[in-house]
Amino acid sequence: MSLSPKRAEDINGATPLSIAAQNGYPAAAKFLLQYKAEVDKALNTDATPMYVAAHNGHSEVVSVLVESKAKLDAQTTDGATPLFIAFQMGHYGDLAAQNGHADVVTAGVDTVLTDTLETPLFIACQGMDDRTRKGHTDIVGELLKKRADVEQALASNAIPLYIASSKGHSGIVEKLLEEKTDANKTPAHETTPLSVAVQNRHPEVAKLFLAKRVEVNKGEKQEG
Repeated sequence: MSLSPKRAEDINGATPLSIAAQNGYPAAAKFLLQYKAEVDKALNTDATPMYVAAHNGHSEVVSVLVESKAKLDAQTTDGATPLFIAFQMGHYGDLAAQNGHADVVTAGVDTVLTDTLETPLFIACQGMDDRTRKGHTDIVGELLKKRADVEQALASNAIPLYIASSKGHSGIVEKLLEEKTDANKTPAHETTPLSVAVQNRHPEVAKLFLAKRVEVNKGEKQEG
């Protein structure tokens, strides 16, 4: 007895559609969907074909899945979404450049990873666009329009402003300061965003803090 594209799956939960997503076969994905393959059928890790395509940077497959109304903010067992994995694997630029992907790259904006407490905003603030060699300023802007939480911190108490300051992403720091994020919030036993900018030799970032008249004498937290 032959299995239909809708039902066939292997021991890990992979279906023909998820395999097409993994390997970057848009024509195969479109064909399978025409034969009623389940667009959001997930692996045993809860990774959907959309997540798999985003993980591998296959923007053409993502387009096919978007057209078939794939769920954009479906989470894996650790809370990751297609947006998360696109950032982490360095594929965000590919997805953002593809027409019609605005919803994909902002879906699940308030999702928090269960193990690290990272948010899409935090990941965007620490990354660098390989094409411009600068921070993902435009991406951060889109996430802020979706009301991303600028104060959501990691377990270490580090917020997006801190990581952007440490990386020297002045455009991102400027946007975060406009959102009135806490410029003096300090990760556990570490320095302030201003201090880390100075320490890492990012004068343009330091100037932004000084223009906002942040506290300049606040020192490193001490243990105990």
